[in-house]
Amino acid sequence: MPFFGSVLFGGIADFRSAAFGGKANFGTAAFGGSAYFDSASFGDAIFSSASFGGLASFDSAAFGGDAFFGSAAFRGYTDFQSASFGALAYFDSASFGDAIFRSASFSGIADFSNGTFEAQTDFTGAQFAGAVPKFYQRKFHQDTDFTTRDRYWPAITEENAADSKRAFTR
Repeated sequence: MPFFGSVLFGGIADFRSAAFGGKANFGTAAFGGSAYFDSASFGDAIFSSASFGGLASFDSAAFGGDAFFGSAAFRGYTDFQSASFGALAYFDSASFGDAIFRSASFSGIADFSNGTFEAQTDFTGAQFAGAVPKFYQRKFHQDTDFTTRDRYWPAITEENAADSKRAFTR
């Protein structure tokens, strides 16, 4: 398991197209400059309590297992455009400046509860196939976009109707 927990990356951290088999742990890591994870592939990914001071780019990254970004601080521009999340995508208590999730796909639960979107946030074309995303107690910026067409959202079934109703009415 690659372990980068608590590591301070002072300059550019370039992990573009890296393949992290199994679990990759970047928990509590601090990225002072830009961090590039474009087209990287992960099994389970742990970025809990990590801080990103500059650009955090996960464009087209593939998370095959659970992705933990709980309490992460994204202070610069954040790009998850076209990223794919195969299981749990956990962003509970994470804070974002400008954030792009355009065309990202979420196959499992996407939990963005608590935390803030402090600037423009773009979820246009993002697909939530596994479940209605959780945004409980999340602070949204007024310039936040979602695509409302049915094909981007999970089908409402008798089994998930109660959870979906609670999520949609928030």
